[in-house]
Amino acid sequence: MIIGLFVAIIGIIPMVLAISVRKIYNQSEVSYALLLYMLAISLWQLDVAILYFDGIFSKETVFWVFKILRMGPTFMIPIVFYLAYVLIKKHTTNIKNKAIYRYLISIFNKKVLSFLIIWSTLIYIINMTGFGIVGLEEIEIPSIGSAYYYPQYGPLHILYIFHTGSFLLFVILH
Repeated sequence: MIIGLFVAIIGIIPMVLAISVRKIYNQSEVSYALLLYMLAISLWQLDVAILYFDGIFSKETVFWVFKILRMGPTFMIPIVFYLAYVLIKKHTTNIKNKAIYRYLISIFNKKVLSFLIIWSTLIYIINMTGFGIVGLEEIEIPSIGSAYYYPQYGPLHILYIFHTGSFLLFVILH
């Protein structure tokens, strides 16, 4: 449980930073995108933290909270894309007349963003079913006298791996 608390506390840090950035930059569109990104990071941390609350919450409660909090890492893909879109669209004045800008705008546009939101929603829905996550397995850590839950994945979990792996593509392109 103590590990879960530490992970959860660490997960709050991005939210504090995001709120500060939002206030400093007068609620600009970039600060909004960063707020969404930091919220996704916090949800991801809490998603991991809940797995360490063996004995505090029932296995079923941990299972459902884990599934719900998966929205953080699942929707991080369109959020990162949105952040890149805003930065390219509004903060690249020195390259607006160049071929690279036209190329980037052809990739980072509202149609692709809409597709990514729909795709992420589909992935999230799959993860809410037995096709994404089947259950939780309790893993004992005898050296510290603790335990945690490890997710058991369903047959379509490969889609989630592909989806979250695409995060690297957006980071590299950005």
